[in-house]
Amino acid sequence: MARTATLFVVVALSLAGAAAAGGPYRNGRIAFVACCDPTAIATVSPSGTGLRRIYRPTASDAPLDPAWSPNGKELAFANGGIWVSSPTGTGLRLVTRGHGAAVSPSWSADGTRIVFVDGAALYVVAAAGGTPTRLTPPQTRVTRPAWAPNGGTIVYGVARNLWTVSTNGTHRRLLVHDAQEATWSPGGTHLAFVRAGDLWTMARNGTGARRVAHTATVEG
Repeated sequence: MARTATLFVVVALSLAGAAAAGGPYRNGRIAFVACCDPTAIATVSPSGTGLRRIYRPTASDAPLDPAWSPNGKELAFANGGIWVSSPTGTGLRLVTRGHGAAVSPSWSADGTRIVFVDGAALYVVAAAGGTPTRLTPPQTRVTRPAWAPNGGTIVYGVARNLWTVSTNGTHRRLLVHDAQEATWSPGGTHLAFVRAGDLWTMARNGTGARRVAHTATVEG
């Protein structure tokens, strides 16, 4: 029961993230990592039809981390750098190699830039390609950034806490303790996140945190 409930939370957040980034609400497709032998990026309709594998990396342990552009016309992913392709996997182009450990891309609201994790910091690069700019100083165990859909702010993980930073690298601050895997609401006013395996929400300034799903009581 507990294992099923935890899976429910992870899938719900994945779908919310896809929607905020321009997934099924923009082009009618959900992108995800299909496991295994080989691992691949696949897309599927929200109804579960039309499953397609659109990209297979040469290494089976590639992180991939697919993320839709806001207009749903491009897909960013990580594989020895940050890459972009069309929704069908064509038109593949390298955006940046980063510094060798580039993962977890997230698009700016206007689709012109991509933020990603590289080592112990966040970097920003033009979606058209170029030299990335470091956004934050090195921190411990930096994870999965999410660019607010109304711009201005990026939320990301540091160890087991959530931080925010302005898109120019200023106003970096600790938002909330004991929280991971943040996802923006479509209007950018709230965040969903995981705390101790449960699903929580809060206002974008970190106030009003409340648990909305307790994994121990989820049925199914």
